[in-house]
Amino acid sequence: MIRKLWAIQFRDSSNGERLFPLFDSWHGYRKIFYKGEPTRALLFETRATARRWCQEKTLKYIDRQDCCKFWRFRPIRVTESLKVPR
Repeated sequence: MIRKLWAIQFRDSSNGERLFPLFDSWHGYRKIFYKGEPTRALLFETRATARRWCQEKTLKYIDRQDCCKFWRFRPIRVTESLKVPR
């Protein structure tokens, strides 16, 4: 099973260092339901929803006077696949 989704790419400084996808803990919570559960990327079904999330986070940090001022977020297309071994 393959799903096309949107994730969030994070840039942590003004010179573009450290680009990586964000994980679900950016929603402000992380519920671990079982020991050893893997972390998951922060995923959205539509680009519009991902863009709205990025805009809200950018506005939250833009007026800060520390390193967070340079944080940037943008939606990126990702593919999630699930393969069940036979």
